[in-house]
Amino acid sequence: MSLTSEIKNAKSPVRHFFSNYENNRGMKECLDYLQSTKPIRPVSFNFLSVKPFVVHSLIGTSVDFLIRYTAMENRLNFTETVAHSGWAVGSCGSRNGYWEEEILDERVNDLYEIGKMYLDGREGTNIDAVRSAIALSLLEKIYRSGSLPNLFINSSAKVNTQKVLENYIELMGGEALLEDISECIKKFIKGTKDPDSEIYGGRITVYNGTFYNSGLVNGADFDCVFQYDNTLILTEIKTMIKPLGIEHIRQVIGYSLLYDEKKDNFVFSAIGFYHSRSGSFRFLPINIILEKCFHKLESIQEARKEFVRSIR
Repeated sequence: MSLTSEIKNAKSPVRHFFSNYENNRGMKECLDYLQSTKPIRPVSFNFLSVKPFVVHSLIGTSVDFLIRYTAMENRLNFTETVAHSGWAVGSCGSRNGYWEEEILDERVNDLYEIGKMYLDGREGTNIDAVRSAIALSLLEKIYRSGSLPNLFINSSAKVNTQKVLENYIELMGGEALLEDISECIKKFIKGTKDPDSEIYGGRITVYNGTFYNSGLVNGADFDCVFQYDNTLILTEIKTMIKPLGIEHIRQVIGYSLLYDEKKDNFVFSAIGFYHSRSGSFRFLPINIILEKCFHKLESIQEARKEFVRSIR
């Protein structure tokens, strides 16, 4: 069970920690402050044959890949991505019965090659680059849930993987889906160059990191550390069409409490959210979060010690 899963589970040790220590009023104040300050662009296309969550999740994961790629000056270290871990799991047949058939091993390998194909230095807004990001998102799905979408499992071996991917994209929204993801990346690029933007002059210093204590919750990997105005911010990229919920601020607070100052090789002093559908970037210092949300705990060191003790 990952950190996000434990946060959703009312009976988990993580939720017990929040129930015991969090101040409801302070959490609400911080959550309100971290909401997007700009209108969130809605999804403007229809997808009648699939659940909205599936499409929104695909958009979010693809945007994460492309923002990371863009921030690294149109480069991506593929071996350090969760998609690479998904490829390794799928190609070696270690997850479940899906990978017993040779054709599915081939699908996994093909998706990895497609994922690398168009993230080759071109802009992340490029529609083919978006296709590559979607392929990587499907590999990440293998790592997190152990499967590919049914379309890849059920398609005839005579249909090559690139064609299956195109069919899948069409099912998810087609060209409108690709354009929607591209628009999020255009907004990010514009924000980095616009003096009036909330991310102007900022840069990502750590990409897709994890924690020494991640194993305590069977997995916890954050999106990035963003440096803005000499502040290092543990940041989650959110591509949601709805406002942040309490589970989202608990998620990023949980990440900050898993952090081990001696064993994790990066630093941060604030937590925040980049809202990719609006371009808004909101963050709060850790000491403000502690003061407002966990006034029973006197220091961040005490909070981390108690959190780890509670979930161990």
